[in-house]
Amino acid sequence: MTFTYMGTKKPIVGQVADVVRSAKAGPFLDLFAGISSVGEAVAPGRQIWCNDIQNFAVTVASAKFMSRAGPEIDATVLSSILEHANANRAKLMPLVGDWLLEEAECLHVGQIRKLKDLSSRQLTSVVSRRHQQLRVTARAFPHRQPHCLFSISYVGGYFGSKQALDIDCLKYAIDRLLSSKTISRDQHRWYVLALCKAMFAVANTTGHFAQYLEIKSTTLTRFLAKRKRDVLTEWIGAIRDLEPAGTAEWRRGNKVFKGEASRLLHRLKRSNTKPSVIYADPPYTTDQYSRYYHLLETLIAYDYPELQGKGQYRPGRFVSEFSLQSRVIPAFEGLISKAADLGSDLILNYPESGLLVDTKQSLLRLLRKYFQQAEVAANIPHQHSTLGASNGIERSPVTELVFYAR
Repeated sequence: MTFTYMGTKKPIVGQVADVVRSAKAGPFLDLFAGISSVGEAVAPGRQIWCNDIQNFAVTVASAKFMSRAGPEIDATVLSSILEHANANRAKLMPLVGDWLLEEAECLHVGQIRKLKDLSSRQLTSVVSRRHQQLRVTARAFPHRQPHCLFSISYVGGYFGSKQALDIDCLKYAIDRLLSSKTISRDQHRWYVLALCKAMFAVANTTGHFAQYLEIKSTTLTRFLAKRKRDVLTEWIGAIRDLEPAGTAEWRRGNKVFKGEASRLLHRLKRSNTKPSVIYADPPYTTDQYSRYYHLLETLIAYDYPELQGKGQYRPGRFVSEFSLQSRVIPAFEGLISKAADLGSDLILNYPESGLLVDTKQSLLRLLRKYFQQAEVAANIPHQHSTLGASNGIERSPVTELVFYAR
């Protein structure tokens, strides 16, 4: 299952998994799972427990490690999806039909002036009083047809009108099949994840949703290629690409949690079963990850949120203490002390260039305060994936330190 994700540990999961193999036997808990690349590398040698604060990450982990079966779609189910999608599309056409015709012409001609004008007017419509009222009404009656969240909220910037329309219609169809029990919750989750993957493929971004790209002469070719991509085609391709980890029997023993890491560790102290190994890969820059994946959270919740700022962010996004210079040391101490209280081995991943001053000595000092032994088990140079985040570059060199405490 391939997703792009800021700070992903995919390039170093082999070395991290080697450290995990040297830890005591039993369940492995990934506290900041992200796209669960480390859990996937450890599986199926142990039971996998995953935690994250983001709904998207929890959905990925649940699909990978807890699904009864992999994604399936046959001709009958696909026909039902297209039928429901077309029903939603028919009710949306009075709202978006004019945009579709003009957009198709502009993409065919490919003139930057016309494309910028169209995008500007689409973005203006998003913040118009009419669309604001539509969001308020839909928020109060979320099950009312048609599904129109993306068509009235994210056109012109992240998506074209046809792409937003197709996202809305597919989500409506997938939800209808679940409510009618035509598909299982597992299959619904796979289909939604496939739609997340399709959104990544078509979005006018660098690989995340912190903001959309402006239309310029230097980005015109990329913009046209992205806008011309078809959501339905990408969605079907994504379903074929997705698969769970391990066997169905093994997956029955896994767990997925959603919450703040230290609070989860506190809760687990009262549990009859505890993780043998805890892996923590907390944020290490001032970038708040919730900003980069807010559209995926919105697709999953489908709750017509208020739009904030140019990036059209959700309100009330989670702020990690590990990304606040003033809170990073107490955040680490809280996590480390709670992991020690559980009697678990702790494997901690953090770069030399994070927010902590003197990373190696600071973390060794904290770890040795609560554990009998602590060491740097691996020192790994690699390229951190920023996807063009705060500094505008896609990759930056870092040295990852992997600490092992027991």
